[in-house]
Amino acid sequence: MVDRLRRVIPGLWAGLLLCIAGMAAPAAFAMLDRAEAGRVVGRIFVGEAWTSLLLAMLLLAIERGRARERAEAGQ
Repeated sequence: MVDRLRRVIPGLWAGLLLCIAGMAAPAAFAMLDRAEAGRVVGRIFVGEAWTSLLLAMLLLAIERGRARERAEAGQ
């Protein structure tokens, strides 16, 4: 289960970033006036930043656990 998460998390993270940068932000600026689009995209970026932080911490914890297991197995 942990190995699967270790492989899925980077893909989810990259997909999230690509969706926001490639679809959400340009669509907001295409459909709304500049000030309103800036507010909408700003809110999206705040949510993306917290999600990225959570995914990075989860991935770091998984990788540290794997490194610890390899170090203990090598001793």
